[in-house]
Amino acid sequence: MNKNFNNKLGFTLIEVLVVIAIIGIIGAVGVPWYQGYKTQAKEKQAINNLQSIKLAQTEFYRDWDHYYPCPVTTTDTDMIADDLGLIDLNRGAYNYQITGGCATYTVLATPK
Repeated sequence: MNKNFNNKLGFTLIEVLVVIAIIGIIGAVGVPWYQGYKTQAKEKQAINNLQSIKLAQTEFYRDWDHYYPCPVTTTDTDMIADDLGLIDLNRGAYNYQITGGCATYTVLATPK
């Protein structure tokens, strides 16, 4: 039995450098794309929460003949979540504020 030890298995330095360069290019393209994806997801969540607030205001008006809050004040996310029963508002990436009330209202979403 004669073994030839001159045939070495492994990668050359050039092969390793090419793989590292390819991984670097993929990372340079992928990281900004992923961050943009995360931003879009947070914005869609904010839009969905604004639609939930609108629906809750419609139901509140139907029950009480005025919008929340009345008398006219400014409320923040915690008060909106508690008073309108929207528990998911505190988990998102935005803070919400309702200004006005009684006859009209304005909802503002600002990033945390």
